[in-house]
Parts: sequence; structure tokens; C-alpha cells
Amino acid sequence: SVRPSATSPTSAGKTSPIETDPSLSAQRQHLYDVAFVVLMRFCNFLRDNEKEIGDGDGPVGYIETTHLQVLAKLGQGLGRLYESCKDNELSPHNGNSDSEINFVELVTLISSIASGGSGAKFLTQAQKPCLDLLKVMSMNSSPLAF
Repeated sequence: SVRPSATSPTSAGKTSPIETDPSLSAQRQHLYDVAFVVLMRFCNFLRDNEKEIGDGDGPVGYIETTHLQVLAKLGQGLGRLYESCKDNELSPHNGNSDSEINFVELVTLISSIASGGSGAKFLTQAQKPCLDLLKVMSMNSSPLAF
């Protein structure tokens, strides 16, 4: 996350320096843009390797425990990233829906890879944080998260 407390008022009720200083705001936006490009590259890697990650060497629909744990941690991290950026960069009202579209695509891709196959009766440990995140996004007026 770029700034967990940058948008919250300080204890004296004043706004933070990041909100009032245009150069700090521009630096924050640049840092977010660079980090988001890297995140989207990872999304492309997951998409390109979805079959190998999801199936592993086991039967169809099987996912290795280590892959599942990594996807679960990634889903949890994306939840924290969304909490940090939901009012600015990932807001459905910010005018740049590409970030939100790509973010939802990554979350659904993780959930899909971690599904455990079509015969699975329960959510995997990686699907739960992804579905929780999509729920939070939809409650924050994101039409893409439905």
C-alpha cells in the first residue's frame, strides 16, 4: 500500500502534508502508478501460467498447498491495498476506471486459479479473501465487483 494513513486527518484535525502539497501528491501518484504496473505484470504472469499453477502435477482441479498459500497471502495483501486506495486510485468515481477494472480482474483470476476444480464444495483459503474483497468493493459502489 502506498499510504495507509496519508488521507486520514491528523490528531489535531488538520489534513496531512500529502493532501496539501502538490509535489508530494504527484510523487505518491507516481509511486502508485509504478507499483500498479508491476502488479499488472504479475497478473499477466498468473494468467499465462494459470493451467500450470492450478493443476500442478496432481489430478485435474488440484492445486498445490504452497501455491494455495501464496494465492491466499496475495488475496489478503490486495485487500489491504484496496483499503488504502479505495477513496482515491481505486475509487469507481475517480475517472480512471482502468485501475479498478484491472484490479477486479486480478482478484477474480486469483479466485479462479484457487478454485480447486469444478467439483469443489467449499471455498479454498485463497478464495475467501478474494470474495471478501469483492464484497467490500461492491459495498463501496463498484459495479465491476458484482
